[in-house]
Amino acid sequence: QISKRLVKSVGRISKRNWDTLYDVWELLNSVRWKPSDLRNFQRSLDRASFNYQKRKGEIDTGCAAICILQGHHHLTTSNHVKALRHYFDARRIAPGNPIVLLCIASCYIKLSIRRGTTKPNLMLMKAFSFLQEYANVRSQTLAVLDVLPETYSGSEYETKSVQTFEILYNIGISYEKANISFLAEKYLRDALEVQKIPQHFKREAAYALANIYRRSGNKSLAAGVLKKHFTV
Repeated sequence: QISKRLVKSVGRISKRNWDTLYDVWELLNSVRWKPSDLRNFQRSLDRASFNYQKRKGEIDTGCAAICILQGHHHLTTSNHVKALRHYFDARRIAPGNPIVLLCIASCYIKLSIRRGTTKPNLMLMKAFSFLQEYANVRSQTLAVLDVLPETYSGSEYETKSVQTFEILYNIGISYEKANISFLAEKYLRDALEVQKIPQHFKREAAYALANIYRRSGNKSLAAGVLKKHFTV
């Protein structure tokens, strides 16, 4: 059942508006892969990539969404170099896309903390460079939302408060993955202070913040955060 839905999702996500298909991305990100599923999904990606290029009539065009998914596939198998190659292919096709920039930054962070990496500090510098570029691009989106009429009603993802939360949360989580806890704590706290955010978004940030406090030994602060955002 899941495999059939994933194959259909790959077909949908290769459309022009791939970066706004939030339900499809959530489906793809929620799956817990098994080795057999990964092989089948990779074949689906290769087939979708070939069909996309055949439709466009240009073998070098490619689809940024499919490149991202191929990068995710290699990231799942801990092949960070191949993942970066696909992410940079996506950046070539869709320069300045925030999803692509965030994927590159996340991959560099994973590469920096991997055992055996020869230049971890260089990897972190590259990661934070792309992370800053991501934040700048998303900030431009916030400027566009400022001039929209008050009667505008987009999805729950297309409000200024949600996108502000997204920037702060992604930066905070990136610092947390890089083991820079004091900066992660700052950005996650700022994210939780953003108003008019769906509760399930805030719970993600609250849980990450509680884990930071728990690892530092401050169990009372961790319990306070969980009580505030998880108590019904």
